[in-house]
Amino acid sequence: MKAFQNNRSVGGPGLRAAGSLVWLAGCMALAGCGPAGPPTYPIAGVVTYDGQPLPTGTLTLIPDDPKARTTVAKITDGAYATEITEGEWTVNVMAVRETGPVDPKLKEAPREQYLPAKYNRQSTMKVTSPVEGGKKDFNLTP
Repeated sequence: MKAFQNNRSVGGPGLRAAGSLVWLAGCMALAGCGPAGPPTYPIAGVVTYDGQPLPTGTLTLIPDDPKARTTVAKITDGAYATEITEGEWTVNVMAVRETGPVDPKLKEAPREQYLPAKYNRQSTMKVTSPVEGGKKDFNLTP
């Protein structure tokens, strides 16, 4: 009768823990076998402003498809590269430059976004992915 008074599972806590680990490993394996998401396509190129490579900045690609994710690529010496899914994208380009000396209190120089709003906040530039050859240059003018 004493065996029925103990409401523990057969095998004790060690066996229950091992069973839990097996169950957890199975769940993790199943999660890793699912779809990886939509395919992505490379897009790279050069961004120029007033005929010169943009020294530094960011190129943000905003998808028309609400299920896709916005993508940001760093621009260095005019060059950028990233990957995006298929579809239509709005292109925003931002670049800042210092406008004065370092402020001793803030320990940084004042900066301004110097590209016209038509290339960022008010951008209507579009790109369609996949891009032929994966290459798309942006030639911006003042």
